[in-house]
Amino acid sequence: MNGVDRFGVWVIQSGVGLINGVVFNGTGNSTDVGVLLSEASNVVISNNLFQNEAYCVYCSGGAPAQFVSIVSNTMGNVTYPTNIVGVYAVNVSDLNIAKNTFQMANSSMPIPIQLTQCDLCTVQGNTLWGGLLGVNVQNDGTMGTLIVQNTFHNCGGLAVFASNLASSTIQIISNTFGECGLLSPTAVIAVTGANASAYTTYIANNSYQGHMNLLGFYVQCTFTSPHIPATNVTGNTQTQTTLSNSI
Repeated sequence: MNGVDRFGVWVIQSGVGLINGVVFNGTGNSTDVGVLLSEASNVVISNNLFQNEAYCVYCSGGAPAQFVSIVSNTMGNVTYPTNIVGVYAVNVSDLNIAKNTFQMANSSMPIPIQLTQCDLCTVQGNTLWGGLLGVNVQNDGTMGTLIVQNTFHNCGGLAVFASNLASSTIQIISNTFGECGLLSPTAVIAVTGANASAYTTYIANNSYQGHMNLLGFYVQCTFTSPHIPATNVTGNTQTQTTLSNSI
């Protein structure tokens, strides 16, 4: 979609849809969206190329969308990166984001994956380059969000940030992190929000392979009553640093 249009594809209240093998060329404008889903369910977005978009895939709506799969897409490249967010999802249930490559414009502002009030989410096997935050999860649901086997490169701040409700469940498992904390003092992984979600927060078997940069901690959690159990934060390794946890 070469265009001057703000949206490449706009899907409204659809019951089924497949967007496959399309080249989306944005204009570099802050309002450019490759694929816009508005209260759309049963949509698969796969094997597309997004270039110079502000948002590659934007999912939103008043009613929860059911089943959105975003798989094997290329969201930005070195010449035409993604300028704001790769995947932005609000109020989506049963969301799968897998095997995509994200190239962000820099490490100071954009975010590859932003999830807000979503549930039953899987973020798996993606490769993310740049962004202030790699994956930002806000107020996920009881069925939970699984962030697993992703590779992060050159995060200006955190690789993964989660802000939980009391009922939220999040698992951050077996990810590989390159450089983090390039631009701001932070941790590789940080969790905040409702203390009651401490027992349903799991951070295990991740590997940080970057340098110290401006990092203060590996895993940082603000829960105090209760604290996140030490048994929920296990098997995390680091190859070039000796960062401690604050849990």
